[in-house]
Amino acid sequence: MDNLNNKQPEDIFEEVEKKQSNFKEEIPKDTKLPNKEPSRVAETKKKSVNIFLLITRLLIILAIIIAIGFVVLYFWNKFENKNVLIEDEILTETTNTTSTPAVIEEPKEKPLDTDSDGLSDVEEKQLKTKIDNPDSDNDGLSDREEVKVYFTDPLDSDTDKDNIPDGEEVRRGLNPDDPAPGAKLFDLEKEIKALED
Repeated sequence: MDNLNNKQPEDIFEEVEKKQSNFKEEIPKDTKLPNKEPSRVAETKKKSVNIFLLITRLLIILAIIIAIGFVVLYFWNKFENKNVLIEDEILTETTNTTSTPAVIEEPKEKPLDTDSDGLSDVEEKQLKTKIDNPDSDNDGLSDREEVKVYFTDPLDSDTDKDNIPDGEEVRRGLNPDDPAPGAKLFDLEKEIKALED
């Protein structure tokens, strides 16, 4: 029993170590081992990959800068349009004593029209109509139709005071700016006589 207790543990890697030491001895000293330093081809490839990564990163950064530039320009233009609108506003009192407001010249560039009624916000402020309502007097005619087509008052639903709203008169073929009963919107005979005179 003493022999079992005094026995050294068996080294299971002993044979592998012997084979490795034999292998080292078998290689002649004249033989060149592969160089552990990277070859020039490997170095060139590594430099190419590094340059490619650098160019890719620069392009991504450039794309981000361009995107930020577009966002800044977009908001700058929105801000500038609001300032132009405020600067271009000239509120004038109409001295016209008739029921028809003064006709306003249209600017060369397309101005802001919040309610899409055909009158720019500047025109609507000059006429004192509602910028966010296409029919300020709720008579069935848009503010643009009243000012530029029928020459009626966009702030008065019954321009000629005949108790019929302007929009209803137009639908009936009546003149919304003439209080005479049955006055036609387009009286062909009357227009021909006016041309002859």
